Amino acid sequence: IHIIGIDRIDGMDCAINPVNANYMYGELYYGDLKRSTNGGSTWTSIKPTSEASGWITPFGLAPSAPSTIYAGYKNIWKSTNNGTTWSAISAGNTINVRALAIAPSDANIVYYSTDADLSSGNRLFKTTTGTNSWTALTNPTNVGRISSIAIDNLNPNNVWVTISGYNAGEKVYVSTNGGSSWTNISGSLPNIPSNSLAFYNGSNGGVYLGMDIGVYYRDNSMTDWALFNAGLPNVEVADIEIQYALGKVRVASYGRGVWESDMFGVSSIAGLKNGTQISKKQFENSTFSVYPNPVSTVINIEFYSSVEGRNNLMIMDMAGRMAHKTYSVDMIKGLNTISLSIADLPSGAYYIGDGKGKSTRFLKN
Repeated sequence: IHIIGIDRIDGMDCAINPVNANYMYGELYYGDLKRSTNGGSTWTSIKPTSEASGWITPFGLAPSAPSTIYAGYKNIWKSTNNGTTWSAISAGNTINVRALAIAPSDANIVYYSTDADLSSGNRLFKTTTGTNSWTALTNPTNVGRISSIAIDNLNPNNVWVTISGYNAGEKVYVSTNGGSSWTNISGSLPNIPSNSLAFYNGSNGGVYLGMDIGVYYRDNSMTDWALFNAGLPNVEVADIEIQYALGKVRVASYGRGVWESDMFGVSSIAGLKNGTQISKKQFENSTFSVYPNPVSTVINIEFYSSVEGRNNLMIMDMAGRMAHKTYSVDMIKGLNTISLSIADLPSGAYYIGDGKGKSTRFLKN
């Protein structure tokens, strides 16, 4: 992991509309939400309410409809026009919203938690309509607070939450039924606060976890968490994002800037021409070879693998969002050629890759 930037402004969360990058959002403490419509040249306050909120007020753009924004103050506020107008979709709440997550596959499915100890009652809620119709979910535990929420990009019933505080063995929980029940997957994580989660799209239940010291990774093929800290200082990780087109994980620290790394377990896939040997350096730096390009119905991918096994191939749009189903492919050791039908993919520019650092761009007619 290496540093990519340092933020010296006392700001909180931020977002950029992936469809129109002129629309940028940021906030100061206590929910002072700002918007730029010209790529950051000028900014306007779009704070939706005079309600009090936490020091950090959670907000997010709906991945499937990024002109829709949700923000958590005492209540949940929603805008469907980039923050120009807002309406409250909850009422009567007296506790600040702590964490908020919007399902990538459905802009109407939202989970949120409140800034209170779980032992004091229901503190986790969900709507499936994007309206003031909330279900109080089962608490995953009776200690700590829910500090972050992550949702599967394809199945919104798969949800992960982190638990803050110093309660041994009470760090991360997962639900596969939309929050009706929970499984503790804390494993051998250290007894420090867990702060942030990012689901790895197209993976086998993979999540990146930011704690008060460093980053961990776990998926359904693993029995415990793996430390993912090479090159990262011992620092509180407050936020995690994944840049799929580049195969990078990026983390925001508390006071030590922003850092990035290749994805966990970077794939050994690399491009190779028929009958050509490549050096170790070429092997590490090369990418997929695709043809025809542009393509209409069937795309062919050539790549080299140093091992046998299975790997996931994903098609992403230029903003790094999943644009098609995930393909699970069998690899042989050596040169692989795979043909995929993409006749139902809309015209446009895309990346195809394994989400772990190897990808290439193609055009769909």
